[in-house]
Amino acid sequence: MWKRIPVFLLLFLLVIHPGFAQDVVVPLPQGEGYAVKKAPPSANARWELKIINQGTPAMGERTVVEPASFYKRDVPPEAIQSEGESASQEAAMPMQSQRQEAPEAPDYSQYPIKRLIKSETPEHDREQVTAFIEAYNQVLLNSPPDEPIEIIIDKAAWQYWYNQMTSWEEYISKSVFLKKDFTSTMNKLDFSSLDALKNSVTTLANEANTEADKVIRSDHVRNLGFLNRLDRRENARNDYRQWLEDQKSLVIDFTHQWARKENEQEINIDGVIYLLSEKPLESVPRNAVNLVTPRLTPYDLLNADGTLKKPID
Repeated sequence: MWKRIPVFLLLFLLVIHPGFAQDVVVPLPQGEGYAVKKAPPSANARWELKIINQGTPAMGERTVVEPASFYKRDVPPEAIQSEGESASQEAAMPMQSQRQEAPEAPDYSQYPIKRLIKSETPEHDREQVTAFIEAYNQVLLNSPPDEPIEIIIDKAAWQYWYNQMTSWEEYISKSVFLKKDFTSTMNKLDFSSLDALKNSVTTLANEANTEADKVIRSDHVRNLGFLNRLDRRENARNDYRQWLEDQKSLVIDFTHQWARKENEQEINIDGVIYLLSEKPLESVPRNAVNLVTPRLTPYDLLNADGTLKKPID
């Protein structure tokens, strides 16, 4: 009977070949000689899964899954190890009754979904094979005993796709749309007919596009605000630099005035300031007269008509 095969036994069915360049081949439970094969990734087929008939090698291989990406629950190794130790301790305890319930599958839903574009480690290849075996067992336990194995394999490919779509939806919801709570909409798919399935898939795609448009508009507004803040900060920096230049000019002017007074190069006669210098000054205040002379004499202060030199209006 198909339904007598426990799903959790698949963990003991993996036949793992060492090395990254080796194929991963796992027999299908009650699969009549069929096995699922994951070849090392290539540039054109990074996640391709094949079905082979080990009893009849001449039949060759048939590709059943060829997705662009692989989605998995990113469970840390220490969490899996802790779960395994707990299960071992429970198994070692004496039985309280003749009837023992089947162990529950560990709940890893608190861990995020990770999207893999290519196999980063050999373990990722084995994880994809395990994901297909899980989908296969889901179909196997709910199939009639006399259903051909080829039909079960095709259904398993659909179940694998459904499981991956659910993971993809959670990944998009939490990692792209940044929603804290995830509610799957895959239950809206209608498998009653091919047309119904196409329409329901189109509806889900439109809903995803609507959410994406909202994110794009929100990002656009946020980016505009960011650019506006950058402009304000740039203007503030320019204003500060101009203020520094103004303060620098004031300090320089004050320093020059103080130095001239200390060196007796500035005198005040009847409210007119006379600035003494050996060379003409580049800038002279409006209320001052620049006297170019190495040593001040009365003649330096007087015009030709005997009047005091005054500032030029």
